[in-house]
Amino acid sequence: MFLNRVQNTSAPLFACYIGGEAGREPQNALQKATVNLGNEEPDSNNDLGVTSYFLSDGQQAMMFDTLTSPVLASACLEMVQNSNQGGNQQNNIGQVQQVVLSHKHQDHIAGLSAPELKQAKVITQDNTRQALAQANSRPPDQTYTDSATLSVGASNVNLLHFVGHTNDGTGACVGDVCLMGDECEDNVPFIAEPERIQSQIQNLGKTIQTVQNQGVDKVCPAHGNGNTIAQGCFPLSLCQSNMQYLQIMASDLQAACGQSLQELAPQIGRQPGDITKAYAGVHKENCQALSQVQGGSRRGRG
Repeated sequence: MFLNRVQNTSAPLFACYIGGEAGREPQNALQKATVNLGNEEPDSNNDLGVTSYFLSDGQQAMMFDTLTSPVLASACLEMVQNSNQGGNQQNNIGQVQQVVLSHKHQDHIAGLSAPELKQAKVITQDNTRQALAQANSRPPDQTYTDSATLSVGASNVNLLHFVGHTNDGTGACVGDVCLMGDECEDNVPFIAEPERIQSQIQNLGKTIQTVQNQGVDKVCPAHGNGNTIAQGCFPLSLCQSNMQYLQIMASDLQAACGQSLQELAPQIGRQPGDITKAYAGVHKENCQALSQVQGGSRRGRG
């Protein structure tokens, strides 16, 4: 696990990063540690690289997503506490007073039961409440419908409802950056609901327009290259690349799934070297899911 101050953003932003692929870990970390999960089963999403973000004014912070387990969330929050006590004011994150969940999937909400978050206020989009109840997770203290504004010190954070990846997506935008959850992913989007891929394409287009209207030029996904995230995240073209991928998958599944993700990369504005083994696996899963929706007549590689 790594704790970094995210560089090159107008708002003070920190990130806890776990997992990912060797050679893509965050560089120049404020802290790093190996975390013993004890009796917890490791989440396969950790192979993608998983990030929890902190928007901070140095005294208080908003946590965005909670990693894939309570043990990992606690380890991250211990790093935050150590950073607060380190004597460098620039690296003070402050007390986590608010937790915003990007959406309902387990790899984003699992850390919510960490004891260090007991006093924090949990905020979600309306549709996340039911999913948390079904998961026997802590209910939110506050929900919103279309948008909301939170205060972190003197900064206003705009929460925006996204419906590309799921029906309950939340983005958190401040200054020149927007925290995206799984609405945009590095390398490609996981198609969680293959029966609605056309809606996902349309809704991601709306998300891109909404983010542009915020004056944002950097997007921070929940998963992907840890070093890129630490250096200031990704340009908005990441979301446009995701859109291209979805369009290719929707228009000619057989051709798309006859290629590896490395082979597809130039068609979605990426380099083959950007593609990780874990996301190559996501592409195969997407192919299988869409093939089943189409009656099982088409199959991807492997």
